[in-house]
Amino acid sequence: MKSFNIIPYLVNIGLNNASHNGEKRHIRFLNVVSLTSFVILSAFIFINFFYYKNHLLTYIEIGLTGFIFFLFYLNHIGFIKLARLLFFLVFHLFLVSVTMYFKVGEMVEYMHLMMIMMLMYFYIHSRVFTAMYFINLVLFYLPQLVYHPYPEENYSWMIPLVLFVSMFIITKIYSRDQRNYQKKLDDRNRQLQELNRQKDEIVGIAAHDLKSPLNRIEALVSLIKMTSSNLTDEQKLLLDSVAKVSKDQNEMIRKVLDLSAINLNLAGQEVYKVNVQEILNSVIQEFSHIGQDKNIRINYTGKRAYILGQRESLRNIFENLISNAIKFSPFNTTISVSSCFSHDKVAIEISDQGPGFTEEDKKAMFKQFKKLSAQPTANESSNGLGLSIAKKYVEALKGKITCESTHGKGAKFIVQFDRLRQKDLDFS
Repeated sequence: MKSFNIIPYLVNIGLNNASHNGEKRHIRFLNVVSLTSFVILSAFIFINFFYYKNHLLTYIEIGLTGFIFFLFYLNHIGFIKLARLLFFLVFHLFLVSVTMYFKVGEMVEYMHLMMIMMLMYFYIHSRVFTAMYFINLVLFYLPQLVYHPYPEENYSWMIPLVLFVSMFIITKIYSRDQRNYQKKLDDRNRQLQELNRQKDEIVGIAAHDLKSPLNRIEALVSLIKMTSSNLTDEQKLLLDSVAKVSKDQNEMIRKVLDLSAINLNLAGQEVYKVNVQEILNSVIQEFSHIGQDKNIRINYTGKRAYILGQRESLRNIFENLISNAIKFSPFNTTISVSSCFSHDKVAIEISDQGPGFTEEDKKAMFKQFKKLSAQPTANESSNGLGLSIAKKYVEALKGKITCESTHGKGAKFIVQFDRLRQKDLDFS
């Protein structure tokens, strides 16, 4: 039959496999202190009851002994933090009472201070208990300022000593604690960055692999339409639907790849001199053909301006903003694009005559996969990524993007970058 050892059992009450090493150390320490206090109090109860017959003190000791049993019970059922809190508070009140009973100058206050320092070991992360400790320091120092409490022997030198030692210990503990927190935070950040990088790589690979079959579907649809002369109207409509779905999914994949590239910092590896006007002209020329399906005109006015950036990143910004404007603009309207510069900034404005944004839309417009209240005017697909991608590219190039809109009166997106001035161009 296996023997049962009561002391290891009491010392390990409250431990479980989920507890980390620091928590296990605290639980064992609390149990050891409680067990030691129980033994000492039991001895005091015996001495007081049979020799001194001080019934009041005996009752107090019996109450404290019962309290220790209660702590063991709380540990046993898993309320570890509550047990530690009660341990701190009850013993704190007990020591304060003893200090008041024996009055200032009987050295009990110094025992009190040291006891609180030990109890703070359990709550080293709590500012409340740190504040309580310093309040006690002040309270025990005040009597020395008011009157001389030591008639026979001068122990006043102990007060600054205790203050100095206490301040030193608290400072060292706080510094150690901050270093540990910072180290854990840095480790967690590195782990999160690595997990995020792996996630983006997987998403990028999956999205890239999906593009090939979609491209083949589009090619097959085009081939069928070109080589089959006897297709019915219904068959042509079905083929057009297949082509549209394939095109929409390809667009979605392209945006996911863009997002993955930004998150992997592929978009911001190197910057160079870029002519904003040249890129805008190219993008507008491309999207003018798309806008013709809805009889939407794109008007552009601007001057040549240079920034430090990346051509592909800027194209992505302008493509997403102009595509978004076309998608939500009514038929037979105009989209206005302009670029201008001031002393140190280049600003690009893209305005449409669409439904605009509600106040709720404005709060969520740059969030990924967020569908807003407005709907595309020609049943185009909308995945909630365009504005998010544009914002990420703008921020990667250290720019700023804002939106001015009144619901029902269109929207204006303003993108700003630092301008390369003539003196910078002369040295580039």
